[in-house]
Amino acid sequence: MANVRHNVAVEGLGGMLGKQLIFKKDKAGRTIISYKPTFDENRTFSPAQQTQQEAFREAVAYGKSAKDNPV
Repeated sequence: MANVRHNVAVEGLGGMLGKQLIFKKDKAGRTIISYKPTFDENRTFSPAQQTQQEAFREAVAYGKSAKDNPV
């Protein structure tokens, strides 16, 4: 793995480039460039994962409704 310091080409970059490359920063502030992850379309989630996903959906719904409520 190459270490590049003070590179103006990638300084401050974040996000996706061309639906292929991902630019992200780690905790140390370094810019990481990687390929977009691939997932199996027929993957199955464990019951614990499904429970967590449902809890997150409920939290998002609550947050959206609380945002619109001024009280």
